[in-house]
Amino acid sequence: MLIFAVLAWLFVCCSRTPEGSSDAAVYNFTNRVSVIGDSISEGINPVYSKYSPTYGWVHMINGKSYSTNTAPYPNIHSIWPETWVVLSNFALSGSTASLWNNIYFLQPVIDFDPDIVIVFIGGNDVLYYINDGVIDDSEQAELSNNFCGILDILTNNLTNTKIVLVDYYDLADGYSMTLTNPYYSSYSYYSNLSAYVALANSSISNIALERGCYFVDIYKRFMHHCYGKYLGDTGSLTPIYVYEPIEDFDIHPVTAGHRKICDEVLATLKNITN
Repeated sequence: MLIFAVLAWLFVCCSRTPEGSSDAAVYNFTNRVSVIGDSISEGINPVYSKYSPTYGWVHMINGKSYSTNTAPYPNIHSIWPETWVVLSNFALSGSTASLWNNIYFLQPVIDFDPDIVIVFIGGNDVLYYINDGVIDDSEQAELSNNFCGILDILTNNLTNTKIVLVDYYDLADGYSMTLTNPYYSSYSYYSNLSAYVALANSSISNIALERGCYFVDIYKRFMHHCYGKYLGDTGSLTPIYVYEPIEDFDIHPVTAGHRKICDEVLATLKNITN
């Protein structure tokens, strides 16, 4: 299935028209922004569909409306009022850091020649590694190496492009060990999720620091807003950013969660100048 998804992605990349103003002449600058990611960035939102992209944080940051949701403000266009912003979303559902660590897969991004690349990837890698209940040292090293490989390809083929790395939220709010409870037996293989998400995020933040990338800490911003309320988290907060109840478990954020990602990425983009 992933092969067909990749072929479809390549077709879309070759035929897509980047979204932006139709009249660049009225602006003093141009910012070309690209997004590398998986289903979260492609726009899977279980409020509307668990399987097809509908309305996610990339749509929001680009100032798009959907259904009863009005166009978010501020957005990527309003924070740079004198800039013609063109955003191209290359996210692909099901994709992994290992898949993106490939010059042929990144070539459409390079051809777009972005000023800013937002990299929000790695969640599917962690879920794949954890299928056997353990993420060993070699898998941790592989994830770090794939991130470094992605950055190497981008920096070796792009000039003066700024890179933003985004980490991942912990669906269990630090309480994944509760999933060993027989009541949650169908999710028991996620029992070490909290520990491994923390490890993966530590790697991402360290790489961002070492490589001079901007960093967006979604992990902290989502903490206590996910399924922890069902797992013993006495510090659970509202709004909940995932699909409820836990019996309808879904890894993707709902509209409020996507909006939080949008706001956090936007706050980082405000610090990036032309």
